[in-house]
This record gives sequence, C-alpha cells and structure tokens, in this order.
Amino acid sequence: MTQNVSFDLDLLNTPLSELNLPQCISIDMEESIKTAAEILQDKNVGCLLCTRNDQLAGIVTERDFLMKVTINVEDIETTSLSSVMTHHPFTLKSDEPVRVAMLTMNRNNFRHIPIIDDHNRPVAIVSLKDLMDFLLRYLPEDLQISEQAFDVPDHDDL
Repeated sequence: MTQNVSFDLDLLNTPLSELNLPQCISIDMEESIKTAAEILQDKNVGCLLCTRNDQLAGIVTERDFLMKVTINVEDIETTSLSSVMTHHPFTLKSDEPVRVAMLTMNRNNFRHIPIIDDHNRPVAIVSLKDLMDFLLRYLPEDLQISEQAFDVPDHDDL
C-alpha cells in the first residue's frame, strides 16, 4: 500500500543561516599538504577552506587528497595546498535558500559549498550531511526508522 506523504516545500526556502552550520576550518593556501592532512584528521572533517589574506582562495577535500596528492605529490611536507586545491570554488551567501545549495550540489557533484560574507571571507561551510540533517528533522515520525537501524559497526571492526 502506498502512503501519501506531505512535505512542506517552504522548508526548501529556509535560508542557510538557519541551519546552524558549523564554522568552517580555514588554512592558508601556502601551508603544506601535510599540515592540511593533519588538520583534516585531527578535526575529523572532510574539507578545509584555503585562504589568502583571510579571503577564500580555494577548497581542499578528502577527494583531492585521494585523487591528486597520492598520485602527483612526492613531498607532502614542502608542497603547498595551492598546488592541489580547487581554486575559486563555487560559493553561497548565508541568506541563500536550502534549495539552491541542494540543487547546486546535485548538479555539480559537490559535497561541500563554502559560505562567504560580502568581503569573500569564509564564514561557514554547508555539506550534504548538513542538508540531510536539516531535512530529516521534518520527516514524519511514522517514516523514521528505529534507533536500532543506526547501530552500524565501526569501520575498524569490519
């Protein structure tokens, strides 16, 4: 039997500023790849925003480490992030609606989008997980799964 589910589409017009996004973690674009990798691991995040003079210059993600660093970089201690980061990434402002972030991520295969202020300074980052968390808060209770379904084995246990 098919269940009719209603979803308030106005939710998609919620400004990103209302999502309580985590503050972004920034690093100077001339820092070493090794330093960036250590920060990613220490902070348990999937990307860092790369800056020059406190303004957004690029983004470096786990995928960049996998696809660019492991294949093309011989010395991670002396090679700067500027050689592997994505320069001039797509950005949004905090007053943009959730739907714009969703559509942009979907169409471009982005997992993260930097949020900047009017002076191109990074203020936050929106991730796919942030958007999913936001939408799942409004999922009707009868469609939510039990807490037991969340008992996923730790990767180290596999």
